[in-house]
Amino acid sequence: MTAVSIQPDGWIVSGSEDGHIQRWNWVTGELVRAIPAHQKGITGLACSSKLMASSSDDRTVQFWDAEQSTILMGHTHCVKAIAFSPDGSILASGSWDKTIKLWKMQAKAISRQQLAAGFDSAQPARDCSLSGFVPSATLVGHRLGINALAFHPQEKYLASGGLDSEVILWSWESHELLQHLRGHRQAVMALAFSPDGQWLASGSADGMIHLWKYSLQRFELEKILSAHSWTVSSLIFHPTNNCLFSASWDHTIKVWDILSTQAIETLRGHTDSVSAIALDEAGQVLVSGSCDRTIRVWEFAKFRD
Repeated sequence: MTAVSIQPDGWIVSGSEDGHIQRWNWVTGELVRAIPAHQKGITGLACSSKLMASSSDDRTVQFWDAEQSTILMGHTHCVKAIAFSPDGSILASGSWDKTIKLWKMQAKAISRQQLAAGFDSAQPARDCSLSGFVPSATLVGHRLGINALAFHPQEKYLASGGLDSEVILWSWESHELLQHLRGHRQAVMALAFSPDGQWLASGSADGMIHLWKYSLQRFELEKILSAHSWTVSSLIFHPTNNCLFSASWDHTIKVWDILSTQAIETLRGHTDSVSAIALDEAGQVLVSGSCDRTIRVWEFAKFRD
């Protein structure tokens, strides 16, 4: 499993190397639906309150609506990252062609019930000329390909991380490059903003996590964590507690206390690289996808304060 996400209605969605997207009932573990979505491996999944999108090594992004999927084309290399803005109006895609493309929503609102129906549809994909998302801007600033994207929860900021070991902060409204965040020694593979927007976490191929603190409209490096023995593949903050989750190719997931910057728990069970993690909206369920071809669901009765 190369990508995982939890839809607002509680379904788990996963993507795999064969280009299929799967939909699961996490309570029963039942595979509800599997569809051939892309011609090559799925690299990312993104869910907003009403929408879902997927990215792939086939150079495309697919947007899933009430009726069918829509192919968004324009990248000239593998699309490795995808993310929705907090309000769902902007979809960002990052590629190994060294660009970030912003797609603007111009369609009517879609209900969660319609989204579920759309995922189950067997209708073929249509091209971007009929899409609710239309090209808005192309951001150029990385010297090498882009692996990770994250939207700030309050400000109109977009962070990108790339093979050039840099994190770049952008304004997704003005399309201006705001700041270079340097310090990683290897490729940046994962990014996440804290819910209050005060922290940006970046994870790299050497297993390190950098914590950047927001102050005076800039992010400054606050702490470096020797987090994992191999690549950090995915990062996510808990929605209410001061916790950061990190997944790694070293087969583990770690839970970090941001205030003390200490690892408070290590989750073991996968027998191969952990590719992606996702949390439900309440922060009670963590889902992990792995190259061992399994999805694990971790339930937490209580998080540390």
